[in-house]
Amino acid sequence: MMHGWMEKIPDQVGFLILSSDGGVISSGGELENEERIGGIIRKMVYCADKSDLMPTDNRDPVNRMSSKRFTARDMFIL
Repeated sequence: MMHGWMEKIPDQVGFLILSSDGGVISSGGELENEERIGGIIRKMVYCADKSDLMPTDNRDPVNRMSSKRFTARDMFIL
């Protein structure tokens, strides 16, 4: 897989492409090989996708999450 275009996104500090178990498939920048952060993000997606958090009859699974880092300490996952 070619993900070189991700390194060209303006103002990005890094990226992670994760497998379903949180393993790093591809990474770059400050997030290069950050397995620990990958595990944290996987847990966040798992919690967001749990049906008991927001039960509905026609609930769609989480298909996409985006993050924005505003400072060196703060990262927001949307």
